[in-house]
Amino acid sequence: MLRTASVALVLAAASTVAWGQSVHPDIKQCLNGRLGDELVIKSCNAVIGGGLVSQRDLAVALASRAAAYQRQGQIDRAIEDYSRALELAPNHPDMLASRGSAYGAKGDVDHARADLDRVISIDRTNVHAFLNRGNLHSEAGRYEEALKDFDEAARLAPNESEIFYNRGVVYTRLRQHERAIADYDRAAALNPRDPDIFANRCGEKTSLGRFDQALPDCNEALRLNPQDPAVLANRAVIYARLKNYPAAIADCDAALRLDPRRADALYARGVAKRLARDVTSGAADIAAAKLLEPRIEDQMAEFGLSKME
Repeated sequence: MLRTASVALVLAAASTVAWGQSVHPDIKQCLNGRLGDELVIKSCNAVIGGGLVSQRDLAVALASRAAAYQRQGQIDRAIEDYSRALELAPNHPDMLASRGSAYGAKGDVDHARADLDRVISIDRTNVHAFLNRGNLHSEAGRYEEALKDFDEAARLAPNESEIFYNRGVVYTRLRQHERAIADYDRAAALNPRDPDIFANRCGEKTSLGRFDQALPDCNEALRLNPQDPAVLANRAVIYARLKNYPAAIADCDAALRLDPRRADALYARGVAKRLARDVTSGAADIAAAKLLEPRIEDQMAEFGLSKME
């Protein structure tokens, strides 16, 4: 799963980076995202409705409120505020990049691409514009173009974990497993508290049959996020391949409690049960998995699981 660049990072403390000078003291609270979105919105409302600040500060306040709305999932409100801010600052790259990310979150690819293209034409050092445009390319299946944008983002910001995570996702989709693992390695080194990085790296190593190496990554992903049914199902596959059938069944049970319609967990549990000599129950799980996903047998064959029956 791809992730857009953080709006907080895109805005980059708009009061200083966006304008290169100080802002009206009354809007400092409006710009302090660490106070929480509700307080930011309330403070920005006071600034925007007060009519006592400069055009520059009003634009920044609108952009800050837009960022808070976007973090809350109020995308239409965010786009409206970014657009108002851009009427006051038409070529502001960070605000354009932020609106582009909001359009992308809404699924409005054409407007998102237009904003991000415009950012890059204005400022070819805007990392988040390259990152988010790369995401748009990737979601559209334009992987070569996506990789070019991620490569440029990585050149500009070699310590930004999201770039390597998202580029790793593209390599995963291209089934270039070694390259994906290399990017997840870099992302994990930069951000060791992100469970998705470890989950994806676990999946890549599982695909390559490196089960002993994959297991610690799945363990770490679940330590950071214990309620991820996809990782539980992945770890169940690993345990099954390592012939630890009770552990495989336990992980499948946990995954199915979280998501009863996970065909991979049902299938893996069925195989593990059959190998543990619970043939009837195992066959029932496999049949139920095939009803949910007719292609599940082929999908699980990638991990060598169907061959174990």
